[in-house]
Amino acid sequence: MFDRLKARFLLRKTSEPSCEVAFKNGGGAFIIPYFCIYFLIGTPLFFLEMSLGQFTSSGSAAAFKMSRMFKGLGWATAINSFLVSIYYNVIIAWCLFYFFASFRRKLQWSDCGNWWNTEQTLNFSNSTVFCKSILYQTNCTMPSLPPEEYFDNYVLRRSDSLDKLGSPSWSLSLCLLLAWILVGLCIIQGIKSSGKVVYFTALFPYVVIFALIIRGVTLPGARAGLTFYLKPNWNKIREFDVFAGFAIFSILGYMSLKTGLPIEQVAKGGPGLAFIAYPQALSIMPGGPFWAVVFFFMLLTLGLDSQFAFADVIISGLLDTFKQLRRHKVFVTISYCIVCYLLALPICAPGGIYLFTLMNEYASNLSVFACAFIEFVLIAYIYDIRMMLGKRPLELFWFFTWCISGPLITLIVFFSSVIRFRTPTEGNYEYPAYANALGWLMVTENMPHYLRMLVYASEPDIEWGPAKIENRYGRYGPKIDQSTSKYQSSINQGENNLAFEPENTFHLEL
Repeated sequence: MFDRLKARFLLRKTSEPSCEVAFKNGGGAFIIPYFCIYFLIGTPLFFLEMSLGQFTSSGSAAAFKMSRMFKGLGWATAINSFLVSIYYNVIIAWCLFYFFASFRRKLQWSDCGNWWNTEQTLNFSNSTVFCKSILYQTNCTMPSLPPEEYFDNYVLRRSDSLDKLGSPSWSLSLCLLLAWILVGLCIIQGIKSSGKVVYFTALFPYVVIFALIIRGVTLPGARAGLTFYLKPNWNKIREFDVFAGFAIFSILGYMSLKTGLPIEQVAKGGPGLAFIAYPQALSIMPGGPFWAVVFFFMLLTLGLDSQFAFADVIISGLLDTFKQLRRHKVFVTISYCIVCYLLALPICAPGGIYLFTLMNEYASNLSVFACAFIEFVLIAYIYDIRMMLGKRPLELFWFFTWCISGPLITLIVFFSSVIRFRTPTEGNYEYPAYANALGWLMVTENMPHYLRMLVYASEPDIEWGPAKIENRYGRYGPKIDQSTSKYQSSINQGENNLAFEPENTFHLEL
């Protein structure tokens, strides 16, 4: 199962939707570092972990028992997936909220005449007034679009700071509950249930993307958006944090034409691109409600597809570590979903968006690269890489990526991220010191597992000590290796060991 679980998470980190990456990193310039990282880190690490999971037939928590020193690496990676799983389902809850809100003849975020709108709301439209005087005074130096205020004031009920967390919104809480119910139903039988669902959740987004591309490129102004998407900003090449983009940027070009604003000002990165910019485009497109339903259902399937992997990482780790729980797999799955739902409830509060940004910036960045580097070193230099490779057509490629480029680039990206790290912000809000301390705690949460295994692996051999038996007392007294004695006892008793059956015995004649 390991080949489908954490490996998919690491590929997701190296192949996030390019629409947001391109928007943040200078248009088409992101393609060069994107494919370099994809082929030199993403694909080799995916194949490496897939092979490891297939060989051991276990999840991440039990797949790294090849080395006592790095035995805790499996749980370190599982904890990363656990933290991401908590806030990732909130995105699915937002998708459900917008999905249900799209079943209207007129989308709620299409105008500015609602109670959640403010005087700064600016709805772009072309109109002609005859023989009338218009006198309206307001400050439009920092205008906001209706979808932005819909997302902030109605969906999130956003507060001013993390200190004003507030109580969870009942609407988002119900959407989050439904999201975890969907995840639980799909993974409750393991690969037997989630594997069948993935056939739909993995293929449906491609159908929608293809339909959105056709619809987007036929809109007026689409050429401007595609030009921004494909025109490189070479200054962004120096930065490290840099297919569905045709569908996104063609419609951003349509928005630019309708509003008269440059594409850089039409949308912003982060959740704003999916829950502000695109809803704005859908609201002014012909047949907007239909395309809104299709778009947010596509986001829902994408989110569920990834969430299956995150949840299976933890559940399979628990079942592999505590084998007595395997008979209670349904109970373990339900308990996991309930715990994650309760932990994610604060993100549904008015100040929850600040928690979301904090977890998104800290929980899934530095620690992921650290785990990836240790995996490369463990497999390539400590384990027998030659036995793993054998004689295959791509032997030189895998050797180069696993032993040289993979660990080297991962280490460079890790230290460059540490050096260039800036305290995250949410808009104009700067996080207090305790919030950043909580963030760094999420980054270092997997360190105790490394240290515990290092201490365990550093224990002296049971035969170490005084040579004479009479001098062996106290801490140097006779010791029995529990693992060896248990194994030897099993051999002596012949319990459930087919090697002791008469038909399985053999003799070696010299």
